[in-house]
Amino acid sequence: MRLALATTTPFILIMPFAQHGWQITCYVVGAFVSWFGSAVFNVAHGAALIAAVMRADGALLALAMADRLHQAARTKLVPALGEIIAAAREAGAFGAALSGAGPSVLAVAPARLAARVVSAMEEAAAAAGVPGRGRVVRVRAAGAQVLK
Repeated sequence: MRLALATTTPFILIMPFAQHGWQITCYVVGAFVSWFGSAVFNVAHGAALIAAVMRADGALLALAMADRLHQAARTKLVPALGEIIAAAREAGAFGAALSGAGPSVLAVAPARLAARVVSAMEEAAAAAGVPGRGRVVRVRAAGAQVLK
């Protein structure tokens, strides 16, 4: 199935300069999570994420980006995670979340607010003592490609 995402919808990433190994973040999640309820929550939100993308529904996207399996457990390993996510949303992002095992944070925002969201995320990270670099990136309609 191919999902259509408006090519004008920017994704914003901030990559804090602080680093940690992904193995540590996987261990932390396993020790923290109440698996069944959190897994059901995340599967439901994954389905909502697909629906939000297919319908170009920013309000649904904001709800769909909530997480119970990874973010809470990794908050201590990703300084200022809550502050960065809050700053992105306050600046107009539909939603924001930890990207993968971290420490990057991903936000999705209307194109007209992308620069504001980048600045807000960078300022929140710097204020918490974990400066990083924010970027606006575009999603390719062709999807991921393997380069040789």
